[in-house]
Amino acid sequence: MTTDFSLLTHIMRAEHLAVLDDWLDFIGHAPRRIIAVTAPGADVKESVRSWSAQKGTPMELAGECESSLIGPSETDYLNQQFEVAGSDLVMLVKLDTFPAREGHES
Repeated sequence: MTTDFSLLTHIMRAEHLAVLDDWLDFIGHAPRRIIAVTAPGADVKESVRSWSAQKGTPMELAGECESSLIGPSETDYLNQQFEVAGSDLVMLVKLDTFPAREGHES
């Protein structure tokens, strides 16, 4: 089931894609697209493209940033992501936080 929202996130390493999978399972609905800021380098971008093709979820790259700079510059990168999202409903997912649920699951 796809819902009409864009998911915003920062993918600094290929390993973050496993946490993104956990988040998508937790949410239970695929976003229309994922808008990401990545670390510089072809290896991360190739991992992102491969993941996107495998999952069938469109991924748009809104910029790149060294992971050590994402904190001080996060507002700038979020602004870039919101510009790409336009008028979409958005959900921001931080990949340094694991999804968890307690209680009734429905």
